[in-house]
Amino acid sequence: MKWLFLAGIFTLAVIGMSELSLRRRAGIYWPMFVSASQVSGVPSALLAAQAAQESGFDPTARSGAGAEGIMQLEPQYYSGVDPFNPVQAIPAAAVSMAEYHRRFGSWRLALAAYNWGPTALAKSIKDGTDWPSETRKYVRVVLADAALGGLFA
Repeated sequence: MKWLFLAGIFTLAVIGMSELSLRRRAGIYWPMFVSASQVSGVPSALLAAQAAQESGFDPTARSGAGAEGIMQLEPQYYSGVDPFNPVQAIPAAAVSMAEYHRRFGSWRLALAAYNWGPTALAKSIKDGTDWPSETRKYVRVVLADAALGGLFA
């Protein structure tokens, strides 16, 4: 019984340190994740974990596929949003995630839609096809980071 108690304390300590770590890594953007969370209903730790994976919290990031900014938005899908401006990009990504969550019913599937695209995900669900390895890894890493940040603990 003593072992279970100590394991529980250790688990809480690790979770608490990880949440602090996520907030530290998010730095000046943490209040923006919290604000976007309050408006969209998407957990702030999930948004921060996405930004960590997408860009390493770099608002000037660009991908070879054309995604831009801290949340790696594809400009053709975000008319009127400056992807290099975190004040605009973080809430825009949160709105997308909230919509994907409503459409697909879980954060795991919402993340897959964000990474791979909602059309490809819907087709995969219908046909029973596997996700690309990049999408599987993305979902696993973001959920783990968010969970250690207190989201699913």
